[in-house]
Amino acid sequence: MTKNLTFASLGIPDPFVEKLQNNNIRVPTEVQAEAIPLILQGKDVIGQSPTGTGKTLAYLLPLLSRISPESKTIQAVVLVPTRELAMQITKLAIDMGNEPGILTVPVLGGVNLQRQVDSLKKKPHLIVGTPGRVLELIRMRKINAQGIKTVVIDEADKMWQMGFKEDVQAIVKSTLRDRQVIMVSATVSPELVAESIGMLNEPEMVNISGDTQIAATIKHIYFLTQENKKSDMLRRLINHYKPSKAIIFINSNKGVIPFARRFQDFGLRTEGLHSELNPQERKVVLEKFRSGKAQLLITTDLFARGMDIKDVGIIFNFDIPVNSEYYIHRAGRTGRAGESGLAVNFVTPEQKFIMVKYEKQLGISIEEWAASEDKVFPLKKRRKS
Repeated sequence: MTKNLTFASLGIPDPFVEKLQNNNIRVPTEVQAEAIPLILQGKDVIGQSPTGTGKTLAYLLPLLSRISPESKTIQAVVLVPTRELAMQITKLAIDMGNEPGILTVPVLGGVNLQRQVDSLKKKPHLIVGTPGRVLELIRMRKINAQGIKTVVIDEADKMWQMGFKEDVQAIVKSTLRDRQVIMVSATVSPELVAESIGMLNEPEMVNISGDTQIAATIKHIYFLTQENKKSDMLRRLINHYKPSKAIIFINSNKGVIPFARRFQDFGLRTEGLHSELNPQERKVVLEKFRSGKAQLLITTDLFARGMDIKDVGIIFNFDIPVNSEYYIHRAGRTGRAGESGLAVNFVTPEQKFIMVKYEKQLGISIEEWAASEDKVFPLKKRRKS
C-alpha cells in the first residue's frame, strides 16, 4: 500500500524529508500514510497501530510541519505517561526540527521546577511532557495554553490506566476550542473512545491493527521450566543466542536490582531500570543500554511502553505478563520498524495454559521449544488421534 508513496507526496516539507533520508527512512509506514494527511489538514485523529510501526513520526512530522518558527509561542504539546518516553520524543523532535529553527523542550514531573520554568523562557514552539507537570505550569501561568493549537496524547490508554485522565482533560480544556487533538496508542478500546470523545471534534479514526496488534516480524516461543530453574535457563539461552541487546521483563519492581546484580556476577553486562531510580539514574541506565555498554536490561512493565531502542533482538519474559495487553507492549520492544525479533517466554507447567490463551487472544503462534546443553530446538506438537 505504501511502497509507491513518499513523505513528500504526503505533504511533508523538504527539510524534514531530507532529515528522514539522512536517517535512511524513505518510505512511510501504513500508519504514517494514513495519519499524516489527516493531521496536516488539521483534523482531530484517534490512531491505533501496533507498537513499533512508526506512530511517533506519524504525528510528529505533520505536527512539526504545521509549526511556525517565526512565532515565539508554544504552539503544540505532546503528552506522554513517562519521563523516558518524553525524553525520547524530545530528542527526535529536536533532531527533526533544528534546521527549520523549531525549539522543543521537555516538561517533566520529578525534575526541578525552576529549571523547567527557565527553559520555558527560551520561547519553545513545542513542549513534550508528563500531564501533571504540564498542568502545573499552565496553572502557574508559565505556559500560555491559549496559544496551543495542537495537543497530542501519546499512549492514551496507558495515560488513563495510570490515572492521568483528569489532568489530560484539564490541559485540553485550557486550550482554545478550535485546537486540534490527536490521540495515538497501540490499543484503543471502545471505553477509551467513549471517555475521550468530548475532547475531540469529529475525529477521524486510523486503525492499522489488522488481525493482530503485534508485528508479524516477531517470532514467539516458550520454554517449559520450573520456577527455580529459570535463571539457569536464561543464562543458557543468552549464551546460545548471544544477543547484542536483550530486554528481560520481570513482574516485581523490587526484584530488578538484585536480578541485575546477580547477572553482573555472572560476567554479563547488565543494568536494571525501575521506577524508584531518579531521572538522572534512569537516563544513565538507558544510555548504557542504547550505546551497547550494557547487553542486558532488566525492567518491568512500566517501561514496556514507547521505549524505542534500536537493535533489541530478543525480549525475555522471565515472568509471564499479567495479561495479553502487557504481552503486546513487551513483545513490541523487539521487531521494530520491520526488523525481525524474538519473544521468549519462561513458563512453568502450571502456566502453560496462559500461552494457549494469549495465542487465541492475540492471533499469534507461540511455539514450545526445549534446550539441551548445546542447542535449542522446537518441540513437535502431538497430533490428536
